[in-house]
Amino acid sequence: MVLEQTDSKDSKKKQKMTLTAPYLENQLLLIVRGDSKYRTGSSLKGTTVLLGTDETYMNALSGEEKLMKNFGAAQRVTGGSKACFEALAAGSCAAIVADSAALAYYTH
Repeated sequence: MVLEQTDSKDSKKKQKMTLTAPYLENQLLLIVRGDSKYRTGSSLKGTTVLLGTDETYMNALSGEEKLMKNFGAAQRVTGGSKACFEALAAGSCAAIVADSAALAYYTH
């Protein structure tokens, strides 16, 4: 696969990069505790959802307007996925947004 993008320093200059086939797939997930009463996006109405400071998380959520309207707040926290999973375990939030690789890491 060849990726063509504009150079960040010179908008007229294009760069090409050859990429391999993906060897790891990763998804962003909305995660709740197993003993939680929340089972759907709409059941999270008015709750606080935590996510890391990485723009990827906020961009993914921003594309889900219907889901975003349900949350009371989407709060970005420093400390990445670890801080999000710790807050979820402590009951400090209703849900977190994390990737599937982090879910596998923190639940095994």
